[in-house]
Amino acid sequence: MASSESNESNTDAAATLARRHQEARRWSGLPVAASLALVAFAVIFGVYGPRVVDRGTPTVGTAAWELADEVSEQFDRVVVGFQNKEPMSLADMSSEVTQLLQEPFIAPDLSDLGYRPLTVQPLTVPGASRAALVLYVAATGTARSFLALGAIPDREQYVVYTALGRPLFLPAGEPFRVETNGGLNSDASATILTTGSMVLVVVGSPKSPALDVATRLLKPANAKPLASNPGD
Repeated sequence: MASSESNESNTDAAATLARRHQEARRWSGLPVAASLALVAFAVIFGVYGPRVVDRGTPTVGTAAWELADEVSEQFDRVVVGFQNKEPMSLADMSSEVTQLLQEPFIAPDLSDLGYRPLTVQPLTVPGASRAALVLYVAATGTARSFLALGAIPDREQYVVYTALGRPLFLPAGEPFRVETNGGLNSDASATILTTGSMVLVVVGSPKSPALDVATRLLKPANAKPLASNPGD
């Protein structure tokens, strides 16, 4: 009887030791597994982390000054190649811009300012796949003055910034004067605005009435002849 109880006691002790051994093995394996998981996470984040962050914090839009800079630079280059080109009609200009943008566009009549339609050129700008440069010319004696509209379909892709640095989508009906790098044939500033369907960047030669033209484009029905003389 005592022998039987001793055997049972030995069996229980062996079972207890076995359980403790299994638990010890299980707990000792957890730090190893955790370490491997951390290594795997570090590798995965190192490869895909920046892309995940980029997707999680998308940019608000393209800054208006970036657009103005591009239009101003391309205007400066286009002017050089079209110094002696004959003017075109407003109807032909409107048709060419409409075809280029694949959206309706009516070229404004600036004849009371002395400006006549000259040419239409494709425009490459940030934030848009289609854009056009609409170039006008005014002549006073032997002097020539140029003015251009950068026309870009409005997809709410351009932003301006408040005094506190808060980005705002370009508000309709309000012109913004933007400083640019300028050039030999362009003023050191541009005016950017949106009509709601089209973003327009107005740039010109020095002393051209670019800001007055921008204001007129926002209120064509109430526009009055301006006293600006492009030949001054």
